[in-house]
Amino acid sequence: MSINAIRPSAGLDTQALITAIKSANTLVLHAAVYSNFIHSEVGKFIRTKLVDGSLQHLEIIELQPNRHWRDEFISILRPQMTRKSVLSMFSNSNRWSKSLAFEFPQQVNQVFTQTLPLQPILIIGDTLFVGQYAHSSLTSAQGMWIQIECLSLGLKSGDLQTWYQHGLPSDLSGDWPLAISRYVEECRQSKLLSIHKTRSMTPIIKEEHQ
Repeated sequence: MSINAIRPSAGLDTQALITAIKSANTLVLHAAVYSNFIHSEVGKFIRTKLVDGSLQHLEIIELQPNRHWRDEFISILRPQMTRKSVLSMFSNSNRWSKSLAFEFPQQVNQVFTQTLPLQPILIIGDTLFVGQYAHSSLTSAQGMWIQIECLSLGLKSGDLQTWYQHGLPSDLSGDWPLAISRYVEECRQSKLLSIHKTRSMTPIIKEEHQ
């Protein structure tokens, strides 16, 4: 294993994320909400790559929480915010994703899911960025993140995207490929169990005001 194959960081390393996005032509975002991206350098860079065509495919998996675990997950996602504020954040995130899907319909796929997210995962080309949700006063963005350079751990270029789109190969073996595959499966299962991709977040917001 290369000494630089796995890089931990205290909080999401946004500069490392931007660097990875620069060389990637496919992205899969599975992070429940994307309000932090809307006016950030990450969001601006994603849009720039969509405009110039160097980002060929962007899949945005957005959460439409199941009412059975919604309130608990809201308190995990943003422990210092009110329930109403978090629901508004979901709505803003949805508008951002929806606007990208509308403007770049051949490149952006917006997927809504009600599967319980177990960790924030960003598949950036051949690189993974993985955080964790926790019952804590701090958000996942402030917690431990790991950056995994998959080519240094035995994967071939494009494997992550192939696994995400078509499933894991039946002959997959090796400790590192198997360990990495769990993150891809988390994203893939959310996609397979998704709600219709154009469904809005309106039902959640309406329920909050009833």
